[in-house]
Amino acid sequence: MESRVIDEQVPLQYGVLGQETTGPGGFAMALRTIPVMLDLRQDRARGGRPEHGCLNFTNPAGSLRKQ
Repeated sequence: MESRVIDEQVPLQYGVLGQETTGPGGFAMALRTIPVMLDLRQDRARGGRPEHGCLNFTNPAGSLRKQ
């Protein structure tokens, strides 16, 4: 949670909304979490227990665009 607060506050210092889903805050969070997800994928590829799944709570708001 501390990192998330920073993700939202730092952009405000530069006049940009921190927006934790689609803005700089979301990008900063991705930089922290994508490597973790890749490590989990490697663990499963090395023979992790197949009955253990992986759940990704990606926010679809980041994939929407105005037409």
